[in-house]
Amino acid sequence: ERFRKEKEREEKDKKEKGEKSEDTSQLDRAVFKKGEDSLLAIVYIDGNNMGVKLKGILGDDSENQDKLTIDQGVKALRQFSDETAETFVTNPYKAIHCWEDENKDTWLSGGQYKWTSRKVIGGGDEITFICTAKLALRLVQIYFDTLKKSNEGKTDEQEKNYACAGIALFHSHAPFARVYEIAEECCENAKKASRKT
Repeated sequence: ERFRKEKEREEKDKKEKGEKSEDTSQLDRAVFKKGEDSLLAIVYIDGNNMGVKLKGILGDDSENQDKLTIDQGVKALRQFSDETAETFVTNPYKAIHCWEDENKDTWLSGGQYKWTSRKVIGGGDEITFICTAKLALRLVQIYFDTLKKSNEGKTDEQEKNYACAGIALFHSHAPFARVYEIAEECCENAKKASRKT
């Protein structure tokens, strides 16, 4: 929250002085054609039911907690953390990059390659990336296809990996902090809907 407010204050100061922010100029370079096709997307993806998984590892009652020593608990948490990051961030984003590399000729614009996605945050069960709006749904589909593969061979529903996504479309000059907030809210709404099913 503090970071967002500081960033908004910096953006406001720059705008008043007529300066372009660094974020805006980087995002301007990501669009296909400024003024014609300048929509980008922030994609926010967050894993579901991680608390349930942790309880399964550490136990949620005093009987189970007595079974793990502190060292065993720390080791189990580290392993869980590493596996979670690999499943929810590393592997899906590698799949996205592979697809981008295989299809980069399609996304050449005026002879200059435009990046199609850029990871902003990635850790644990959460990833946020910026991409051209045209590709947002395709990249999210690649993400979820990869996540689905991680469930192959798992029969226990609580062991399976699920996530929700929020996508916010914006023009490259829009305030990044606000658009990020919208993507996060969209993801939270998706989580609420998924709990009802």
